[in-house]
Amino acid sequence: MINTGKYFFDPAEQYPLCSKKGSRTAGWVAKIKKDLEQTNLSIEEIAIKHQINANCVYRINQGLSYKEASRQYPIRKE
Repeated sequence: MINTGKYFFDPAEQYPLCSKKGSRTAGWVAKIKKDLEQTNLSIEEIAIKHQINANCVYRINQGLSYKEASRQYPIRKE
């Protein structure tokens, strides 16, 4: 419910925080992680590229969403 703004609504955010377009698979997360590792794009630019909210990219980078046990977090130290 946080994703939709039902709880903890922040007028500065755009909802939903993480879009659930169709039936996304883990492939889109891997692409975001690759961009975090291998490009100099900002979190905001990665979000625009993948058409998701910057907060979702931030959470993936910090390991708060889609965490892999074998990976060190944050993926990109800014």
